[in-house]
Amino acid sequence: MTPQTDDGRYRASPRLKNALVADLVFGDLDQSGDHWLTDALGGEHEWTEHFGRQLGLRHTYAGGIHDTLLFLLQQIDDLLKVWPPPQKPEDYRPLVEAATRPLTPIEIYDTLLAGPPKWRQGKIPECSIARLPDKLHPILDRELASAVSHVVTTWVEWDIRKLRERRQEALKAAEEKARAEARAAAPRKRPTRKEIEDNRVVPFTPPGRT
Repeated sequence: MTPQTDDGRYRASPRLKNALVADLVFGDLDQSGDHWLTDALGGEHEWTEHFGRQLGLRHTYAGGIHDTLLFLLQQIDDLLKVWPPPQKPEDYRPLVEAATRPLTPIEIYDTLLAGPPKWRQGKIPECSIARLPDKLHPILDRELASAVSHVVTTWVEWDIRKLRERRQEALKAAEEKARAEARAAAPRKRPTRKEIEDNRVVPFTPPGRT
């Protein structure tokens, strides 16, 4: 069962949130990408944007694409609880078919156009316009299942479970930096007369002089 907010909306688990920015974290040198782990992710559209980027999609803002990816994320979130998750395309084909089933013909075509160039290299010979959606739908399901499999396999190779500890360390470092900056920016306390007297330097008297 995927976690939900109080209003019933889907809430991504911490592990999935880390996975959605894993490519950005590992892609930066010297841990400069750790801010992706500490910065709060926005709502559902931001989750699907990150997922779409890893899948190789050029955009995810169209309604059908967003809804498809959000459905898949909810199912994958459950699969990530048992490590390692399934990694073969056939493992994700039923989920993809369920996710794309509500798509209209136009949404199927839009999703294929938004995908990597490989998705658009196939040819459909001897096909009428009326039968085009029936031909395109299986292509979308096959390519999307393969892309999801590839992304999850990459997560396993990276072992995204380690990002939990890395996130905690990054949060601690950020908090320490914020405290240090706050101390440096705080106005200095004016010393009291006693403190001035206590810290007064005794004038130096050269040898032989009184």
